[in-house]
Parts: sequence; structure tokens; C-alpha cells
Amino acid sequence: MTFAFAIVACGQARDDPAPDDGPFAVTGVVQITGSTPFYQVMIETDTASYEVHGEYRKELERLQGATVIATGQRKDGDVTVEGYRILEIGGFQPVVGILESADDKLYVREEDGETIAITGAPEDLRAQLGAKVWVVLDDAGTVRGYGVIRDPR
Repeated sequence: MTFAFAIVACGQARDDPAPDDGPFAVTGVVQITGSTPFYQVMIETDTASYEVHGEYRKELERLQGATVIATGQRKDGDVTVEGYRILEIGGFQPVVGILESADDKLYVREEDGETIAITGAPEDLRAQLGAKVWVVLDDAGTVRGYGVIRDPR
């Protein structure tokens, strides 16, 4: 009888026999494991789990359950995320960017500079001007779901 054990520690991927140093990209679901104050932010695939390190850790922490593609560097089994893109939240593709207002209208300014007009935003979302947000919109541009990724600066 053969037994296999998976261990996740210090960003090492389980089921990843030879972690190579260098550029890294992974698509998976953001999960929080452990308990306060010793929790980890993980990106989990079907075959591996990667602990998130780096400047985007706090943002990814707020995206639990989202499917993302993360890029960065791997060194000695640790993964430092240098960028990410949200592919899906709850089955929907969100608009992601900085929440802005002009002429009493709300917009999300995406990373590429494009602005997406939004309507029907709840008051607590309107209060987050300057924050990095994700927003799920219906075909008319009405907010159906949202979250704050990074607080206003």
C-alpha cells in the first residue's frame, strides 16, 4: 500500500516536485488558509497550492474565491506575485480599476486607461472614490456586485 502526503509551506507548491527559480505564472483560485494571525493567502490550482508573497498579497487577500492569473518570480519555492488579473468572480467577469466620479457620474478607470460608466451603485460603493474595485455589471452598466481590492489613497 502506498501513501502520498502533500505539504504546503513557505510558498512551496504541493505536487510540484522541482520548483524552478525565475519567472512564474499560475492560474487558480485565491484561498485563505490557516487562522489569524497565522493565515496564508494561497493561489490553488487543481494540482498545486502557492503561498502569495509580495506587494499584491493584501489585494489578493480581498479576492478570496476569485479565479486569477498571477505572474511573478519564484525563488527557492517562494512565489512573489508581481501582477495579477481577475478572470472571474462568482462566475462573472468583473470590471477592475479605480473608482472615479465626474459630473455626478461614476466610472471605473481600468489599468489601460479606459473608463467604464457604472449606474445603480450603492451608497457604500460611492463612498469608495479612489479605491481599486471590482464591479460586476449587467448589460445596461448597472452594478450587480462589487468589492474593494485596495482602499482609497
